Amino acid sequence: MFVLCALLVVLANGTVSAKVNEQAIQDREINLVWSANHGQGEQVFFSNYQKNTWSIPVQISDSEEHVFQPVSSVGDDGKIWIVWTGLLKNKRLLQFSVYDVSSWSKPRQIDTGMDDNRAATLIIDIDNTPWIAWTATDESYSDVFWSRWNGKNWDVSVKAHSDNSVPDTHPALAVDESGHVVLSWQTYADGKYITVSQRWDGEQWQGLSHVSAQTIRKQKKQKSEELPEIPTFIKERYKAKIFIKDTIGAGAVPLSQF
Repeated sequence: MFVLCALLVVLANGTVSAKVNEQAIQDREINLVWSANHGQGEQVFFSNYQKNTWSIPVQISDSEEHVFQPVSSVGDDGKIWIVWTGLLKNKRLLQFSVYDVSSWSKPRQIDTGMDDNRAATLIIDIDNTPWIAWTATDESYSDVFWSRWNGKNWDVSVKAHSDNSVPDTHPALAVDESGHVVLSWQTYADGKYITVSQRWDGEQWQGLSHVSAQTIRKQKKQKSEELPEIPTFIKERYKAKIFIKDTIGAGAVPLSQF
């Protein structure tokens, strides 16, 4: 449904042997992030896949209010970033945490300048710079905004599109096979929702043609057996996202799609 780059490829012959699958899985960076209630209210949890097994879940958030829609990404420097939405006094605010060397940082708030932030997506580019995109409602309809990490804080939020009077929803970020950051989302036009996609050229966003966007969506599809078996501690797939990084790109996909 979303443009998440060519990270999940359908093999040309349509068949996959168990041996090929096993090697393909081992050659990828794969992790899961999700929200769940294990007796301490809804919290964010993380697990990664190494040596043919999922690690023990680690609790990332420590909130007294509801948290939801977490997403993760990993850079070449080994740092793991997680972003999610947390409720605070009826505001929906973006929060994040980073794993560096041996520990997770204390969750911090991302100042977007808006009070209703949802559906965050996250990617780390080839220069190890984190990018985020999300939906926020500053007037009557939701819009898609983006920001990136400047080394100390998140840059000022920027709207990803021109002003319009339709809802813009479901943003997705990815790094494509050429190393470019790709941002896509759903917008309403001609009586239906369509996917809009754009690629960062180093200075600005450049629109992708319909054909290019359609090709990437097709490449995203893959049989579920080409992924490791989902651990039993994931009880509600719709609350989880799986991050996959390999030689042809990186991106996070809702687990409910598999």
